[in-house]
Amino acid sequence: MRKIKLKNRLLILLVSISSLLIANASETTSDWQISGSVISDYYHITKSDSNAHSGYKPKEFKQINQDFEGNTGFQIRRIYLTFDNKILDNLSARIRFEMGNTPFSQTKMEPFVKDAYLKWKINKNHSLYYGIQSSAAFGLMEKFWSYRKMQKTGSDYFGIRSSRDFGIGLKGKLAGKVGYHVIAGNGEGNKSEKTGAMTKLYAAAIDYSPIKNLTIQVYGDAFVCEGRDKEITSHIFAGYKTDIFRAGFQFTHQTDVLLQSAHIGTVDLIVVPVIIKITEKINVMAQIAQYKVSEALDYNQTFIVAGVDFQLAKNINIMPNVEMVQYHFNDESNKTDLVNKLTISYKFK
Repeated sequence: MRKIKLKNRLLILLVSISSLLIANASETTSDWQISGSVISDYYHITKSDSNAHSGYKPKEFKQINQDFEGNTGFQIRRIYLTFDNKILDNLSARIRFEMGNTPFSQTKMEPFVKDAYLKWKINKNHSLYYGIQSSAAFGLMEKFWSYRKMQKTGSDYFGIRSSRDFGIGLKGKLAGKVGYHVIAGNGEGNKSEKTGAMTKLYAAAIDYSPIKNLTIQVYGDAFVCEGRDKEITSHIFAGYKTDIFRAGFQFTHQTDVLLQSAHIGTVDLIVVPVIIKITEKINVMAQIAQYKVSEALDYNQTFIVAGVDFQLAKNINIMPNVEMVQYHFNDESNKTDLVNKLTISYKFK
């Protein structure tokens, strides 16, 4: 019998689990919610410099080189399928599947588990999570930016931390204006612990709203790989939001200590998101990020994404946008990647 490829096994497993969940959902409709979303692009790579900086480039631009300049095409960037189940009044579960694609490539989409957790609502102010869950690193910033469908937040985009972790988390309110999120996990995103390496991530975030429209967050974490290296990350974020305007400022600092070689490297990230409401169905937005790596050779990168969001219907958005990334080593002239996109996203429930 011909062996089934691992990728096909994953797809069969996803479909099988989905079918079982849907079948069960039909018996207890009031306890289930099924939702999903699709993010797609029509893109044109206007400019693409040499790939000498590929080790520093974010995932989206790693594979772009001069051979891709002028390329135009369609892509589905993300598909999400989410199952939420209310088990008891204070106990619920979520399973979310994601199918992703490497941007601007010819690879096929592959499914994986994005979320898989149990949520115990201890009381109205505190909830305990177990499983693959959202990271504490930039949940608040992502909600403030709210345009993940167009582009990620700076911390996610540059890989400061993963958007998910497998572990135990506690989230809630300490007082009316003070929120918190703490998590202890593997530090490997939605993967299990690294084979042969004891990795752990301990993270905590505190947010506070001193006045009506202003939110401030302080975050810190420690990622430890036993006997090999240690990363310490911290950030401060301030966001001001009204009905027609919101703007934020984020500063992140990360120190990476390689214990075996006593090597120390640092990363500094500044991100400024701005969103302006023009009409009920039209927004303009921009996110500017400055990313700096200090190692044996200093490296700087500037990233800008800007666009317009037209809401065609309640859950359908069309967003013409442009992304520019400029790379610079101390001993080199600037290199630039420039991509124009027409992003279309839609949700269903």
